[in-house]
Amino acid sequence: LPFADTICDVSSLVDQGMQHSGQDFSTVALRPVSELLDALDLHYRLHWITTDFRMKDKQPPASIISDVIQERHYALNWLTNFENADWDDVDTPT
Repeated sequence: LPFADTICDVSSLVDQGMQHSGQDFSTVALRPVSELLDALDLHYRLHWITTDFRMKDKQPPASIISDVIQERHYALNWLTNFENADWDDVDTPT
């Protein structure tokens, strides 16, 4: 993932996904667990930074976009089966 200082182009991602909608996904694999856990650790820490800055009524450093961090933390918690929660019930405690 690129650094969380820009919002992704969602329409471009949807277009790319639609181009592969008929593809056989039997050969698709997740990234290695260690890579997912490293990404989760980074985004947990970044999420904590944005939470801490928000509690202090300050802007987070390095142009971090807190909504991007929150959504990535959410998705990574779901991917790693955090608290065995379904997608709609995933928590992102910091």
